[in-house]
Amino acid sequence: MTRYVKIGEAKTHLSALLADVEAGEDLVICRGATPIARVTAHVDDRDHAALFATLRRERAKQRAVATPELLAWRHEGHSRCAGSGAVRRPAGRETPQGSAR
Repeated sequence: MTRYVKIGEAKTHLSALLADVEAGEDLVICRGATPIARVTAHVDDRDHAALFATLRRERAKQRAVATPELLAWRHEGHSRCAGSGAVRRPAGRETPQGSAR
């Protein structure tokens, strides 16, 4: 959640606001109604590196997916007749005259 505070409030309650930022809240400091600064918690690059390493290890455990399988997933549930390639048309709708199908 983002909290908006004016400069005077930020100066008066800086310690409490920083504690809220450490707890995960974002802080926007405003001059009047105009936002001038955003304060967010510092994320250590080592935390990101550890997360990426874990994700890479988990991904390596999964089997590879071939392109035909990806395409089958992509088209799963589309309104085509199974295997015919023909598009289903609602009953009572005619093909316009002169169109080649």
